[in-house]
Amino acid sequence: MRPLAATIPAVTRAALGKRGAALAAVLGQWEAIMGPELAASTAPIRLIRDRTAPEDEDEAAILELRVDSAAAVELQHLEPRILERINAHFGYRAVKRLKLRQGPPPNPKRGQSFAVQPIRRPGMAEERALFRQLEGVGDESLRDALAGLGRVVIGKSRP
Repeated sequence: MRPLAATIPAVTRAALGKRGAALAAVLGQWEAIMGPELAASTAPIRLIRDRTAPEDEDEAAILELRVDSAAAVELQHLEPRILERINAHFGYRAVKRLKLRQGPPPNPKRGQSFAVQPIRRPGMAEERALFRQLEGVGDESLRDALAGLGRVVIGKSRP
């Protein structure tokens, strides 16, 4: 038996393409991306392609979140930092905007204040050092995932 979170990306990739894999990653790793406090009051619903964007614009999507109504205003103010965390996790601009839907998320914790710490972008020297460490990884998807993790770790550390 394998955990469902391990099989979701493979199943959705065939049906939904790149966005299906991104949504599966967001769903399966939401708490790791957002942290336990923020993940307790929010839940990702779906990724939506921006229909108003020109066809030649980037593929970044809109992430629809279910959010506790008491936390909705605070989350609007934290949107830039939340997007930064999500995109740092993927290693590219996967999400460009949040769309909040008020409703009870799973296991809401009332009365919490969220403090999403900013993640700084790695410098060129740090990027080069990261990719030198990943040169021996043969699997491209594993290398991309490790690079995303490395950027987050570098971004959380002090320069």
